[in-house]
Amino acid sequence: MRRDLTRALSILPARQRALIHDVKVTGLSVAEAAERHGYSVAAAKVSIHRSFKALTARFAAGAAGSNDED
Repeated sequence: MRRDLTRALSILPARQRALIHDVKVTGLSVAEAAERHGYSVAAAKVSIHRSFKALTARFAAGAAGSNDED
């Protein structure tokens, strides 16, 4: 599972990947992750939101293109 998560996050820029990892994997608050990386809380929230939006679009497109025709 960790390998799948790493692969999924690899499509994101390093900044977004680091914030997602710190908040969702490590368990830091958005404020803690923002401070750790030198961003405002607002900038971190926007970055995380955009990250999830990009991941959703990427995997929704992949799911729509795959048909199980067994």
